[in-house]
Amino acid sequence: MTTKKRDEFYSGLMVNAFDKITTEAIYKERATKIVKLIKKHNPKAKILLELACGTGNFTKQLAKVGFIITATDISKDEIEKAKTKSIDARFGVADMSKLRATSKYDVVCCFWESFRYLPNYKVCKDTLKRIFKSLKQDGLFFVDFTHFPPHDKPFKIPTYTIKLDNGLILLKDTYILTRGNRDTRWDEMRYLLHSEDVTGQKIEWGGKSILLKQRLNRAPLLRIDQKKMEQMLTKAGYNILEVQDNFAGCPESILFVAQRNK
Repeated sequence: MTTKKRDEFYSGLMVNAFDKITTEAIYKERATKIVKLIKKHNPKAKILLELACGTGNFTKQLAKVGFIITATDISKDEIEKAKTKSIDARFGVADMSKLRATSKYDVVCCFWESFRYLPNYKVCKDTLKRIFKSLKQDGLFFVDFTHFPPHDKPFKIPTYTIKLDNGLILLKDTYILTRGNRDTRWDEMRYLLHSEDVTGQKIEWGGKSILLKQRLNRAPLLRIDQKKMEQMLTKAGYNILEVQDNFAGCPESILFVAQRNK
């Protein structure tokens, strides 16, 4: 089981907030980069598997350029949200660590930190082998993630201001603290309704009575640096074609492009 399943950010009311954190332009920009890399390394690629697809925002961009896509995520709520977006893709609830592909893919991709939700390095290695087996000859695997230096004191990620439904505004700060081989995280939340701070109060929102709390439990992320990923990919049989820094717009982000060529 991936730790994402225990993350409160990927279920319930927060799924709607998730879609408002990043703009469509960001997904389009990243998808454009990925499509260029696919055309560079496997120009005939057509069939694509997206792991941990979330609510389908990246899927939507890839579908626009004609890929035949299967997209999966461990969060049932996110998959249900993705299915409402009229995206030309096949969606399903699945844990990538238990991947048993019945089809062979030209491309498998795993974006937005999703690979770091795996619980330990043993599961990472096993998952990479499963992905390898699901790829066609010369098939490509894309994975991106961030790697921050260890922090023994909480490290703050900049605030998100998210406009939700019914006039509700969410202010969200994320904090990261390194403990062993994991980055533990929590979100400190503050809600505004009609310009009044209603943190911690119970209100009617979207037909439901909810308690607006200050802290949102987040799953820990496994710490993976460039060297560790290179070792795991090589041992699983991949040929590493490219490693790009700053893929997600920050110096700590890394994109790997790997290939099955045997």
